Amino acid sequence: NVLLTTRADIDIPDQQGWPRYAGVVDSSPALGDIDGDGDIEIVVGSRDEKVYAWHHDGSTVKGWPRSTWTEAISSPALGDIDGDGDLEIVVGSSWKDGKIGGKLYVWHHNGSIVEGWPKKAGSYDGFSTPALGDIDRDGDLEIVVGENSIGSGISRIYAWHHDGSIVEGWPVIIGDYVNVYSSPALGDIDGDGDIEIVVGSLDGNVYVWHHNGSNVTGWPKKTGCRIKSSPALGDIDGDGDIEVVIGSDCKIYAWHHDGSNVTGWPKKTKWVESSPALGDIDGDGDIEIVVGSGDDKVYAWHHNGSNVTGWPVKTGDYVESSPALGDIDGDGDVEVIVGSGDGKVYAWHHDGSLVEGWPKEATYRWVKSSPALGDIDGDGDIEVVVGSYSKVCAWDCSGIYNPNNIEWGTFHHDVMRTGLYEPKPSGGFWLSVYPTSGTLEPGNQTNITVTFNTTGIPPGKYHVNITITSNDPDKSVLGIPVQLTVPQPPDLNITDIWIDNNTIYYKIKNTGDEKAGASNASLTIDGVFKVSDYVVPLEPGEEKIESFNYTWNCTDENDVIKVCADYEDDVEEYNETNNCLTETRLCEAPAIWVSPVSFDVGLQPEDVLNYALTIDNKGNDILDFNILLTTRADIDIPHQQGWPRRIWDDKVTSSPALGDIDGDGDIEVVVGSYKGKVYAWHHNGSTVKGWPRYTGGEIHSSPALGDIDGDGDIEVVVGSSWDGGKRGKIYVWHHNGSIVKGWPKKAGSYDGFSTPALGDIDGDGDLEIVVGLYHISSEQGKVYAWHHDGSTVKGWPKYTGDGVSSSPALGDIDGDGDMEVVVGSYDNKVYAWHHDGSTVKGWPRTTGDGVVSSPVLGDIDGDGDLEIVVGSWDDKVYAWHHDGS
Repeated sequence: NVLLTTRADIDIPDQQGWPRYAGVVDSSPALGDIDGDGDIEIVVGSRDEKVYAWHHDGSTVKGWPRSTWTEAISSPALGDIDGDGDLEIVVGSSWKDGKIGGKLYVWHHNGSIVEGWPKKAGSYDGFSTPALGDIDRDGDLEIVVGENSIGSGISRIYAWHHDGSIVEGWPVIIGDYVNVYSSPALGDIDGDGDIEIVVGSLDGNVYVWHHNGSNVTGWPKKTGCRIKSSPALGDIDGDGDIEVVIGSDCKIYAWHHDGSNVTGWPKKTKWVESSPALGDIDGDGDIEIVVGSGDDKVYAWHHNGSNVTGWPVKTGDYVESSPALGDIDGDGDVEVIVGSGDGKVYAWHHDGSLVEGWPKEATYRWVKSSPALGDIDGDGDIEVVVGSYSKVCAWDCSGIYNPNNIEWGTFHHDVMRTGLYEPKPSGGFWLSVYPTSGTLEPGNQTNITVTFNTTGIPPGKYHVNITITSNDPDKSVLGIPVQLTVPQPPDLNITDIWIDNNTIYYKIKNTGDEKAGASNASLTIDGVFKVSDYVVPLEPGEEKIESFNYTWNCTDENDVIKVCADYEDDVEEYNETNNCLTETRLCEAPAIWVSPVSFDVGLQPEDVLNYALTIDNKGNDILDFNILLTTRADIDIPHQQGWPRRIWDDKVTSSPALGDIDGDGDIEVVVGSYKGKVYAWHHNGSTVKGWPRYTGGEIHSSPALGDIDGDGDIEVVVGSSWDGGKRGKIYVWHHNGSIVKGWPKKAGSYDGFSTPALGDIDGDGDLEIVVGLYHISSEQGKVYAWHHDGSTVKGWPKYTGDGVSSSPALGDIDGDGDMEVVVGSYDNKVYAWHHDGSTVKGWPRTTGDGVVSSPVLGDIDGDGDLEIVVGSWDDKVYAWHHDGS
């Protein structure tokens, strides 16, 4: 028997090499071949302030992870934004530690930063995921994202070109103190041929703008409830126009492109932070709307607002994860896959019944990440990848990977995060076999016809297995992997138009996978055809600058110049909607050109050198200009209001820690003093209720802040030194100053100089506390590691040859996915241990004298691994690779 199947695995196994531990991952994974090796990589952000990239087998992609220095909550977007043929990774990071405004990063596939990035976007806090699309039709992808109004009081939607320059007409200001958690969706909702930008806001409005930042008629729409959900765009009612679907804190809405309600909508639910997914889950030819809710349910409605039979379905907790829709079990029907606050990932058939083998336990806490579907290892079957509170999971499912059976495969539909549902092409499955069974006499053979049919199949790579079962006792099952590559046909784009000395220039690019034959470019001005230009054949990805044999003489206030490309022969392109570009040029306007565009000059002392800065007016009106030498004017830096704070008859011997310890949305300041007190002040200098706290010993240790007990609030961890022969202690307080159960700990001869480090060193999802102690009464130092409840981590403490005043550093220095502990000692050594207390190979390393300096970990040479850098009393600073070399 010959089948197009994969194995049937009821107990859905982990994908080989998975899960990967990466802290709290609320970000949704992006699947794509970022390094061009033909295999799929997995990219995701984490609250541990890194963006990770792994190969399908769980190994780390060279050059990754990359540090963002603040939490990476945003989901990565993947796209070739600079036209170099490789995918770039775009992701946002949040603000923290009193610094207002996170950043938007763009990296090349090798982890190097793209020129012009990162961008600091006002009060961007990393919740809004960037969307990629060619909104201005210049042939390049733009990046669109929303920001919060923290600190500035103003919320904006930004749009940048690939080089980090602002798109004309952007950013758009949407209001004062109007936070944007929603991620923009991009699509031509009004049918004008241009992309519109759609986003929701905490003010309860849904906004729609044209590509130039102007409002679309009929928008914004008021809901009256906060919106954290991201819009989904698609023709849900089959009228040929795109509708907008989004959740709020009280209802799910669906509007036509003109802002009128779709019949049967809105639908009432509890609060919705999940983003809707669109797709035909029941095979009736219509689009269904699927979304999670705060009432622990997942809903599915038909386009007219009626419930899909068998829905809603119940999970064990709230659902903030956004659903993925695709065939994961190979039954030919679309399943719904989503995470829940109970730590599980669920999968249901279209009728609401659970898929066999599901739900899967991802973590002991929440799953806010949205699943991503794809064949990451190229074996022909489909995998489900999702982040969780403690790790990134990947499960190896039994369904054949067929892109036509994936309706909504990741957060916001695709890796460019457009939020736009596009119907699947008509046409059958691309592979068939005949006959599918038979009988053979000894010594005989037969031929099976394997038919490939790409009718209606979009460009891309497709995988499936031909599985042959027989009664051969040794080979009862044989698998033949099949890969089909459908190249993208030629695709001509006009990407730029400009005028120099009355000559009209243009750029033309072939963005397809196949060579574009000879073509013509036509010039139209104010709707009147003027001239055409012959364009030579273009290779895939090739771009040329051409000009028209035509002298431009403006006769009106402005001219609408339109350039279009078309083949000489009647050849069908992949996409004929992007062949034209239109620009409006003022007739009477100056045009400034400056050369050079920058100066980088080196001079010897007392040298004088003159350079020419050329300013050219290439327009046809008078150019007025001024030249200034300017810098910032902030000479007298004022005190923050309410500061400084005075500690009477005491000294500050500790370094301040900044964090929102009481959950009021503002940053508090925590610091220790020489006389044994730990202070906590609000940003305005007022004392936090329940503080200061008294320890009884000098505090030279600096406070560490973190949610060590998982209660959602920040705890304060600090050490105090021994006093009058009494041993020092490690204290842990709740934000209100009450002591955490199991603390303080009396740590041998701890002298309070080593500052505690917090990190999940054993991968259990909770923070551990690691600190060194001085040997005051013994000849050895120790490094302790405790769980959040004060119990000792297995394999700890570790002994050194002398006291430890150095503060431990925590990080995955050897790339094994687990955290190592690195610290210096007075015995002239630097130690590195695994999370279980075993020594890392190649360590400890010896210096020429005692090591009081605290190590820092970072990829200083760009090899993708962490190096260890530390100072010593021998007047040297050391740097080692992870293996101690």
